[in-house]
Amino acid sequence: MKKRYLNKGKSIVMALVIFIAGLQMQPVYAECINDTSDIQQYIIKTDTKKAYNRITSIYKNILENDDITYNLTKENILIVKATEDEVNKISCEPGVIDVEENAIVTASSENRFNNNLENSDIYKQWNLDVINADNKKYEVGNSEIKVGILDSGVTATSFINIEKSINLIPEENEVHPLYEDGSGHGTAVASVIAAGNNNSEIVGVNPNAKIYSAKVLDDNKMSSVSRVAEGIYWCIDNDVDIINMSFGTTENCEILHKAVIDAANEGILMVAAAGNNRNIEYPAAYDEVIAVGSVDTSCEKSYASAEGKELELSAPGEVIPAIDIFDDVVFTAGTSMSAAQVSGVASVLWSKDKSKDAEFIRGLLNKSANNIGSKNEYGNGIVDLGYALEVYDEFSEKYIKSKDKIDIKITENPYDITEYNKNIIEGSWWTDIHPEPIKIYSGLDVTAKTIMTRGAKYPDIERYGMKVPELNGIENFVANYIYLIKIARKCYTSGMDAALKIEYPININSDSVAKGAYNNVQTYMKKLNSDWGRSEVLNGYAQTNENKGRFLMGIAMHSAMDAYAHQSYDSGFGMLYDSNDRDNPAIDGIRWSVAKEVGKQIITEWRGSHNFSALQFKVDDNIHKEKQLYLQRFAERVEKSDPATWRTDAAWFKARSHTA
Repeated sequence: MKKRYLNKGKSIVMALVIFIAGLQMQPVYAECINDTSDIQQYIIKTDTKKAYNRITSIYKNILENDDITYNLTKENILIVKATEDEVNKISCEPGVIDVEENAIVTASSENRFNNNLENSDIYKQWNLDVINADNKKYEVGNSEIKVGILDSGVTATSFINIEKSINLIPEENEVHPLYEDGSGHGTAVASVIAAGNNNSEIVGVNPNAKIYSAKVLDDNKMSSVSRVAEGIYWCIDNDVDIINMSFGTTENCEILHKAVIDAANEGILMVAAAGNNRNIEYPAAYDEVIAVGSVDTSCEKSYASAEGKELELSAPGEVIPAIDIFDDVVFTAGTSMSAAQVSGVASVLWSKDKSKDAEFIRGLLNKSANNIGSKNEYGNGIVDLGYALEVYDEFSEKYIKSKDKIDIKITENPYDITEYNKNIIEGSWWTDIHPEPIKIYSGLDVTAKTIMTRGAKYPDIERYGMKVPELNGIENFVANYIYLIKIARKCYTSGMDAALKIEYPININSDSVAKGAYNNVQTYMKKLNSDWGRSEVLNGYAQTNENKGRFLMGIAMHSAMDAYAHQSYDSGFGMLYDSNDRDNPAIDGIRWSVAKEVGKQIITEWRGSHNFSALQFKVDDNIHKEKQLYLQRFAERVEKSDPATWRTDAAWFKARSHTA
């Protein structure tokens, strides 16, 4: 049920109908309404405390008491778990001014992965170079700036100055701060903003920022809108200066917007991730919030970064070094990290003079940004701390004199942006690499290429709050590929219902690993089957069996190619995924050449006889060049998953197998 605004005339008519029909009747309490509809959480807002108390008294049996906290109560907001019939009745109660579903927000990040890249350029925090935020070259101001981080919490670490924190997850009241952030997302965001204490290997944009952490996202990086609103009000109560929100929802929720407006009225600057979907998500889409998009190492818009007229700024959002919950360096991606960098830059600028207001800082960020392209794709450009400091005085003088703050003109940012070679710097094969075999394959029409390309990128875009290693070359990559590609082909010819009946290549009743893989893929495919209209899936194309099958084919190809990303060894039996040679172009180029050939062979089989098997992993030795590659337990996995192919090509599979 979408949000419903109450119309006074309709309310009177409904009240009369209820009165005439129910004259002499006692009040009907929520627990007395018989209904078998789905039960959901709803947010209720009343106009007065009296109305709030009345509603909580009448509907006490369906209140979600754990989710009704002090700040929500103060705003006359309550949460119920009710059927649609029940909530329709509540919406007609006197004093109820808003009823809406308690929507879910999710973190705007993609994969997190560890790497040993001490000798690579990426370890030098390339993203700080791009936004001119080398804090060894500038002085932070004397004012202390409080940055509120609404996220999955920040695990206690000596590398980040956590001034104050609160855990708003109802069932986690007793969780020790050392274990607060189960996902690592909030800790990574905090480190991008403010790491730097005690010789941290990662230095945030502003190590002097005071971090106020409100845990609103659970360990699946999800939260209800009501919890986010509570976090915003907590930040207001603690007089924070900046709120960073690295999450989003496609739902425009009145309760969330009201909290955002209240924070803006208190002079708080709000920064949010634009999202990793096609359209800008909320709260970033609200006028009161700075929406931040992501650019890659070539300073081009990231594939998964949202775009639209609401986009205000951009910042690096791929392969961003951060601190994880064990104080190790990890690399993460998504507009989550882009937003964190903008929050860090804003805190540095504000520290120069706390008497400046939030609109001054926002205006300076926008006017000093490096404009590199379409406003829909980049907003006003890539945030640039160095140039913002350079023109600070010029902007300040014009800001004081100007009546129209929006039209202030300052000297345009003249600097070139530092770009990095994507193929060398990236510690993981990113979303733009997997579709390469599709792009260069002749004989595919534009529609087929586009849809297959979306499928090939999709496993690297985190969805549904679940990790599916079977889509990314992990575990038995042979069985998983065969299973996925057969699902794709069956969907193409007979539809998704028939495809989901495909049997896993290994008997799941006698193999627990196979059963787990089968269940994971089944769960993911069922969720995807209700999500075809998403922008990264079939939005803009007919949702036919053929197009669905093409999309799934891209996913299957991704899984096979990723075997060489995650389970390949060089001829000296050094695992490339963990080796310092990981970014050596001579080695990584061979690994990529082999994986690309695997992708081409899969497309050829897709367009040919449909004999999907382990043979698609069999690559001519000439493509390996001077550095032979081996796959972990390759022979064992082929024999187990594809006995027919094993009997004819066992020698080759054994020759390309390594047992770690």
